[in-house]
Amino acid sequence: MANNLLSMVQGGLSQDFIGKASSSLGQSQQQTRSGLMAVIPVVLGGLIHKGSTPDGASSLLNTIRSGGYDSDRPLSSIDQGDFTKRGADLNNGIFGSNLSSVTSKLGSSMGLSSSIVSKLMAFAAPLALGSLGSVVKKQGLNASGLSSYLGQQRSSLTGLVPHGVLPDAYDRPEQLHRDERVVRDDRVVHDERIARDRHVERRDEKKSWLPMALAALVAVVVGLWLIRGFNARREVARAPAEAVRTQPVAQVPSEQPVTQQPQQVQETNQISQYLDSGATGDVPRNFRLENVRFVSGTAELVPESNDEIKEIADAMKAHPNAKASIEGYTDATGSPNTNVELSNDRAITVRDQLVDLGVEADRLQTAGRGANNPVASNDTPEGREQNRRIEFVIISK
Repeated sequence: MANNLLSMVQGGLSQDFIGKASSSLGQSQQQTRSGLMAVIPVVLGGLIHKGSTPDGASSLLNTIRSGGYDSDRPLSSIDQGDFTKRGADLNNGIFGSNLSSVTSKLGSSMGLSSSIVSKLMAFAAPLALGSLGSVVKKQGLNASGLSSYLGQQRSSLTGLVPHGVLPDAYDRPEQLHRDERVVRDDRVVHDERIARDRHVERRDEKKSWLPMALAALVAVVVGLWLIRGFNARREVARAPAEAVRTQPVAQVPSEQPVTQQPQQVQETNQISQYLDSGATGDVPRNFRLENVRFVSGTAELVPESNDEIKEIADAMKAHPNAKASIEGYTDATGSPNTNVELSNDRAITVRDQLVDLGVEADRLQTAGRGANNPVASNDTPEGREQNRRIEFVIISK
């Protein structure tokens, strides 16, 4: 999705921002990042609901302009105390009388106190308004345009908001996967109920044309399959596939100090062993996928990726309480916005593959991190290859 708001907000989780939030919360940076990743979709769900009415969209637009969220001032320059006060005020404006219920239910879902969830949401709200403000400024949106843009963001939150956290009056994003089916090959949403109605309307029509139509359809499908296969082979031959390795994510102490270091995991099947361990105090835990590869510059998986993704799907299905975040990263080549969008698209591709293999969508989060959190230098080809990666983060067992 162009101008994906979720990706933009997640892309703003810089080391400096996470460090400030971590200090305020008294939590490790890993825990803080995971917490922010969990609350951001909820905050965005509130923004989408508020922007769904003319009055709500006008109110949001006024908040963006009066708060300077459409300016070029970096949010990191705002004093920490002022930042959290702003966030608390924003959340009151977004959720109104529902805020207490939202924080309580989200806290129960995350296993955190309402006070910690409130602080996480207070950090997330200005970040969300800043990202939304940049879209308003870039596209010159009025209240109507803002409402339309927010409405287009609903599908990006599918499966990311725990059931029951948002009030019944909201158009809750977690319901989308029950009412709509995403046809991922061409990224369009097909309403199955409409299809059934059309089928009923046509079932009494004459079928004399059916054999010829089926034959033509088969010919078209075969032709497209041959062309697509040829193009995929040509792309793979022309540009080496970008690979990422299954091993514990290398930590860069100067950028992201953490309390716990990842275990030395060498094989993908050890993800299952980790989940089998039963210990709950050692999450989140990051794994870098070794054999997940993409055609260069795209979010298209190459066939060699399928075996490893299937192993991960099997492990997740064997541990139905486990939840994970799939996080895409790029090297520092190209523009930051393009990198965030590409890394997010790749994470979504892996998630969609896991869902197709039977893992429930509401157990999988995705994030596009762009060139953030490099694990190696971007000054060498080898370093850039290491930075282009997918991390599979177990966030609960």
